[in-house]
Amino acid sequence: MNPFVNPNKRGIDLPKGYKDLVDVLRARKCMYCDDAAVATRGWPGDYRWCEACQQDLWEFAKIEVPKGMLVDGSDKAAVVQYRTEMQRREEDFMRQKVRERKPQ
Repeated sequence: MNPFVNPNKRGIDLPKGYKDLVDVLRARKCMYCDDAAVATRGWPGDYRWCEACQQDLWEFAKIEVPKGMLVDGSDKAAVVQYRTEMQRREEDFMRQKVRERKPQ
């Protein structure tokens, strides 16, 4: 074995952030429906969506937030709870949309 090769590090020919080829291949699928992803980079991290799921997420973003869910940014616990609840709502919304698009 080559003393300059560390098998615990990523290969130099892989994109930054990927340790092995399986990570690269997995990143090419939509995180909601496993179709081919078209959006793979974003903030605050990597997002992988197909075109249909992108449209569904835009639709979800247009939904009005219930007044009882609005929080003051100074209450960190309330902000964490708000983000958790919105993530749950988004996941439920996307599961329903994927189910409508891809009946099993």
